[in-house]
Amino acid sequence: KRQVVGITPECMDLLVRYPWPGNVRELENAIERGMIFMRGEYLEVDGLPLAIQRWAGENMSPAAGEEPATLKDAERALIVKTLEETGGNRSEAARRLQITRKTLLSKIRNYNIQ
Repeated sequence: KRQVVGITPECMDLLVRYPWPGNVRELENAIERGMIFMRGEYLEVDGLPLAIQRWAGENMSPAAGEEPATLKDAERALIVKTLEETGGNRSEAARRLQITRKTLLSKIRNYNIQ
């Protein structure tokens, strides 16, 4: 079993910026795939699905050197981004994230999202 210490800054930047047409399920699948193809302790862009890597090549410039982030940071960032896109409408955010409203509210509390 592999130990994931974190996510490289470049990979985290991509995970936050990618539009996620498949929402949370696509994010989960991308992270799981990335973990399968990991070479070290950190999730990297080259382990993500090719469609996401292509999108990054077309839409992103290289990331600055930040500390690696955790998987929880990626999930929190996606929730915050979705809430911003929905104007704070939690029901709509839950629908877009393909999770129940109850699950979203629990995650909002756990991540202390305002």
